[in-house]
Amino acid sequence: MADLWFDTGVDAILRRALDAVSLRQSVIANNIANADTPGYVAQTVDFEGALQAALSRGSQPHLALVVTNPGHLGVGTSQALPQPRVVASTGGAMRNDGNTVDVDAEMAALAKNTIAYNALATQLASRLAMWRTVIEEGRS
Repeated sequence: MADLWFDTGVDAILRRALDAVSLRQSVIANNIANADTPGYVAQTVDFEGALQAALSRGSQPHLALVVTNPGHLGVGTSQALPQPRVVASTGGAMRNDGNTVDVDAEMAALAKNTIAYNALATQLASRLAMWRTVIEEGRS
């Protein structure tokens, strides 16, 4: 039953974004761990650009519903949202040993990712509190 609440709209976006920052945390940790590995190519997570593109073009609902604004999210949005994916990083310079990890850039990305995680977790906690209030008020 709880999955129904999180399959559409803002809840689906929050859940997918949390998946992306969690994956990004792992990728950054892996990059830092391989900073001295010859030939290692740094990786990054591609999500925000794909999400913005999906939201700007509007998702196609599974049911024939009237959408009054192309920015509205429809039924089945969670399936239409892009999945975060790991790709080779194109920004770093290659060292003589073929490694492309820039530890300073990775640490900055780690700090940015931590801020994003905290913001998303706060938003999700707020949404859950709202659902809790709705459920508890319905019991009266």
